[in-house]
Amino acid sequence: MDSIAQRVTELLRRSPAPAVRLRDLCRALQDSGVARVDPETLARRLSIDPGRFLLIDPWGRLWRSSRREPARAGAVADVWVAAADGGDDPDPDAPPLALRLRRTVHWLGRRLDRRSATETARWLGMAREASAVAPKLRRAA
Repeated sequence: MDSIAQRVTELLRRSPAPAVRLRDLCRALQDSGVARVDPETLARRLSIDPGRFLLIDPWGRLWRSSRREPARAGAVADVWVAAADGGDDPDPDAPPLALRLRRTVHWLGRRLDRRSATETARWLGMAREASAVAPKLRRAA
């Protein structure tokens, strides 16, 4: 098993958020001392195993369909990554609302039609809000 993929799985399982931006995963991998990897390389490595990781690109369809220009530089860093199986709950003692929020946003991401710019934008908004609210829910408990 790829050690970087294994470490990403661990990071996703421990995260209170249902998904994490690729650039943040790269930073977390570097901080944990596993490896220094750029977003493009990490995206390629994670996309090899779609049964293990969900990669949701908020710019993909919008950007590529609206212009005949090459993909915007650094766009892959904006990709969101989630564990395909949903992962375990990072903290079983977390408030029920925090756990339900995480599970719901993750479930919606698994069923997302990635060809739809509207669905992707809606999911991205929910993932961002869930990522921002999750720590506050844990502190309030």
